[in-house]
Amino acid sequence: MQRLRALDGLRAVSILLVLLDHLLINRLIPGDGPWWRLDMGRVGVRVFFVISGFLITGLLIRELRGTGRIQLGRFFFRRFLRLAPPALVLLGVVGGLAALGLSDAGPRAFLHAATYTSNYVAMPWDLAHTWSLSVEEQFYLFWPLALAAWGLGGGARLAAVFLVAAPIFRYVAASTPHWPYFYLFGFEANADALAAGCGVALLRDAAWLRPGWRRFVTGPVFWVAVAALALCWPLTALSPAREIWGISMANLAVALVLERCLRVPDERATRFLDHPFLVRVGVLSYALYLCQQPLLAAQRDLPLGLRLVLLAAAALALHRFVELPALRLRRRLEARFFGPEAAPAVHTPSPGAMAPP
Repeated sequence: MQRLRALDGLRAVSILLVLLDHLLINRLIPGDGPWWRLDMGRVGVRVFFVISGFLITGLLIRELRGTGRIQLGRFFFRRFLRLAPPALVLLGVVGGLAALGLSDAGPRAFLHAATYTSNYVAMPWDLAHTWSLSVEEQFYLFWPLALAAWGLGGGARLAAVFLVAAPIFRYVAASTPHWPYFYLFGFEANADALAAGCGVALLRDAAWLRPGWRRFVTGPVFWVAVAALALCWPLTALSPAREIWGISMANLAVALVLERCLRVPDERATRFLDHPFLVRVGVLSYALYLCQQPLLAAQRDLPLGLRLVLLAAAALALHRFVELPALRLRRRLEARFFGPEAAPAVHTPSPGAMAPP
């Protein structure tokens, strides 16, 4: 399968934004200044969501065009063996810390993390980041069902609904002091980022047939437009307008950059994302994301340098000894129980937004 190295680079940028944000939140590095306007962790996770929507939709399109249907059992099997084993290791490690009195994670938190429902409840720091895994799993649950039932045209219309409905939901929730949960973590608050990636996968081939679109995507005005869209995020900080305009324009900017990287692979920006260091960080991004929360906890009295060394070592170990063996097992069991894959597409994107194929 052909890897899209620039997408690994985008993953690296995403996880580095999350790490930097958590270092600032926990005052592990100096954080005075305008950084709060950027809310980099939220940006980083939304980049993950856009990439995930694109990659998963690309795989489903490939299967539909190759076989005329979506094998839902195969899809759920692949997702489980890709994402669950490292997440279960995280739960085991945090469970050990809790047993030693070194974590405040209780049985309720473990239950919600294990069932991918932690985006609707308050969670302790060590497991708080599982909210984004919950959003991803909820997306994996309904999106292939939607495409299988309604086809690609119906999927495009559903993505358009999410692009409109999610900002309205965020605005209403942000304006209501009595909302029953922290709305920013809910699936409905993040569905437009996933839908932006889905839209790129569903519409990019048809859009590329239009000369005006090709000129825009490949021309110099493209980066001016992306910069203007991205500026909506900091300019609407701490305002309900961010929930409608700032976040929506950021999603669009990420989706456009994704398309540019795929269409113009030889330009400087794409080559930057192809840098071996960023590609390697991108490959490790899922493991880094899982490991970073316990190691960057403010209440743990560890020097910053030691934290970063432990984070790198833990992510490498999780990738090598859990992720890769699970992927090898998945390939063997998939061939045995489901048979050969669909015919290859022009691009075969890797199947997880935070990890290698």
